[in-house]
This record gives sequence, C-alpha cells and structure tokens, in this order.
Amino acid sequence: MADLGFQGPRFTWSNGYGVSSLIQERLDRFFANPNWCMLYPEAQVSHLTRCFSDHYLVLLDFHPQSTYRLDKPFRFQSFWLSDNSFPDLVRNAWANHAGLYDSINKFTTEVKLWNRDHFGNIFAKKKRLFARLSGIQRAMEVRPTYFLVNLEKELRIELNSILEQEQELWALKSRINWMIQGDRNTSFYHVSTLIRRKCNKILNLKNSQGDWINDTAEVMEFVRDHFIKLFSSELTFSARTTLLSDPVWPHISEEEATTSTSLCLMRKSDMLFGP
Repeated sequence: MADLGFQGPRFTWSNGYGVSSLIQERLDRFFANPNWCMLYPEAQVSHLTRCFSDHYLVLLDFHPQSTYRLDKPFRFQSFWLSDNSFPDLVRNAWANHAGLYDSINKFTTEVKLWNRDHFGNIFAKKKRLFARLSGIQRAMEVRPTYFLVNLEKELRIELNSILEQEQELWALKSRINWMIQGDRNTSFYHVSTLIRRKCNKILNLKNSQGDWINDTAEVMEFVRDHFIKLFSSELTFSARTTLLSDPVWPHISEEEATTSTSLCLMRKSDMLFGP
C-alpha cells in the first residue's frame, strides 16, 4: 500500500482549543494498492479549508487537469548498450573534436533521433506484437502452416527483446536496484516510478513572506525568479571555463572504449539475470 500524499494544509484535524492546548494531526489520508496506482497514476489528494468541523475536507481527484507540459530532459537508456550500432553513434558524435558543450549537444541530438527511428515507442511495439501474435494463433487454430509456425517463433523472440527493453526502462525510471527487488517484476518498477514521481512533484512553495503558493503558474514563476536572482549575483570566486571551451582533449583509445563498454554490458547482465 502506498500513501498518495497531499497538497494544501499540513493537518486534517484540529481540536480547536487555544494555543496552550491546541492539537493538530494528519489523521485522514488515502492509501492505494499497486493496481489502483497504475489505474489512476495522476490521482491527487487535496486538503481543503476547514470551516465548522474539526476535520478538514479531503478531496481525491482522479484526473487533475494541468495545462503545463514541459519538455522531458534527456535520459540515457541502458538498453541502448545492447544494440551493435550504438558504439558507432557515440564515436561519430565525439569525432568532431569540438568543445565539451558542443559535443554533448551533438550526441544528445543524434541519439534522440536514433532512438526514435531505431527503437521507436516500446509500448506501441509491444501492443502491435501482441496483436499480431493473437491473429497468428487464431489462424493456426483453423489451418496451421509452416509459415505461421515460423512467424510465431520470430515474433516471440522479438517480443521477448521488447519486454527486456521495457523492463530496463522501468527499472531505470524507478531508480531501484535489481538486486534489491530480486525478481523481474515490471509492475513493481512501474508503481515505484509512479510513487517517486508523486514525491518529486512540487505542488506548493512558501514564498519569502511566509505565504504558501498553490497555483502552478505562480510556483513556476517563483522558482524562475529565484534562480534568475541567484545567477545574476556576483561570483565570489574566479570561474574557470577552459574545460568547456578548450577543444584539445585526451582521446580514448579503442582498447579503453572496448573495456568500458564491456563493463557496462556486465552490469546490464547482472541487472537482468541477478547474481
């Protein structure tokens, strides 16, 4: 069971006494099991204003509306290492001997396009494979052929590869080590990811006047203003930018690259199959 968290006032009950005898507690809360969390991943709990009762109203919104959609940050996917064309992509992205900033930008841009064209959407692929397997199996019930039998085997192999990629994707998103969980349970990683996302969401902030900001636009503006002021202040030390601008780099040899890739693949193997 997972606590769904909340936004709004910290407590849900008060005895209403004076300051010397005042007691405030969070007595009311929502818990949900993994299946429910997967059914309503965006559900949100709000503590509303208390008027006459000693309890606050607690609202559960299954589908909270949000008009803000931010660009997703770049994320390295470990299943890329299993593809033979990935090392060449990395090598080509860093072969221009540009600065660190330009090389990173070039790599992230190219790998996003490569991932989209090469892997596509894992979940859409899985859905299509299930549909094709279902159709083939229905056809084999009527008239089995060598072609259908071989095609089913090929699709099963492809599906297994997709499921491994999905497993790695959810494991990476959940940030929970494979060794801790102990078995290949995609739903476990999925729910862990949903819970972590809820914990990482900033729904309200307290401003410099001590007032709580609940509106999404105001929260974003408050954070933006904070960092504008932070980065516009004078530096108290001499910043060194040679690392970003100097185009001269110590090159990684072919042997070092092979060793590093092997270590990554060994780590991937341990994550997939356990000790």
